[in-house]
Amino acid sequence: MATAPRPSHLPALPRPRSRLIGREEERAVARALLLETSVALLTLTGPGGVGKTQLALAVAADVADDFAGGAVFVDLAPISDPAVLPAILAAVLGASLRAQGDRLADLVSHLRPTQMLLLLDNCEHLIAPVGALVATLLAGCPALQVLATSRAPLRLREEQLL
Repeated sequence: MATAPRPSHLPALPRPRSRLIGREEERAVARALLLETSVALLTLTGPGGVGKTQLALAVAADVADDFAGGAVFVDLAPISDPAVLPAILAAVLGASLRAQGDRLADLVSHLRPTQMLLLLDNCEHLIAPVGALVATLLAGCPALQVLATSRAPLRLREEQLL
């Protein structure tokens, strides 16, 4: 993948809250899956509190420069209404959505030309809607890759679990 500067309008990845200890093998596997096999959707699964977010942030930081559009972090934990998912992503990405009409189609149009890693954190309480959103984004945005964290798989055909 080409190395390019991070688009200036995108927020920086959050800094990990603590040092990642004992996860080097998983970190290396995740990097390889994203960069060498170009897996479309990599989901880090496990119980709460095992460090999925910290691992995902470390991996995203490792590979961000390999994506022309960088890596973008979206924390889904505070979201309770799945209808706002396209608007939340659009706000983070700096995309404009129509007030009326198919907002998800607008988001796909915005992302389609962009080679980017989208990190979706805490998907477990929105499995079905996040799965549907990711399926639509991946179908319409061939250069997009998604790294997700969840206590359960998103259950998509493209999904690789770690």
